[in-house]
Amino acid sequence: MEKLITLGKITAWASFIIGTILLSFYLYFETAYVLETYGIIYIVVALTWNSLMALILVGASILHKHHRLPLLKTVGLLLLNLPVATAYFYLILMIKFPSNL
Repeated sequence: MEKLITLGKITAWASFIIGTILLSFYLYFETAYVLETYGIIYIVVALTWNSLMALILVGASILHKHHRLPLLKTVGLLLLNLPVATAYFYLILMIKFPSNL
């Protein structure tokens, strides 16, 4: 169970760090269209992987009641990436289409 919790935490932190690095590169290299493509691919992969990880953790918390709190805390850590990713996406939209938003 500890390995599952650790994997969930690593997933959450890795998603945050990779997303922040991609955003930083995008902001630094303003005309980096390649980064837009990688960013979209990353969003799809990260959303899929994080959702799968969250479902596994929730399922494990149902099956293993004695580890429920640490498992659900890890799900909460994964869910914290949602508002961060939304803010990053909004920031990119504001830069790319400033008059439309």
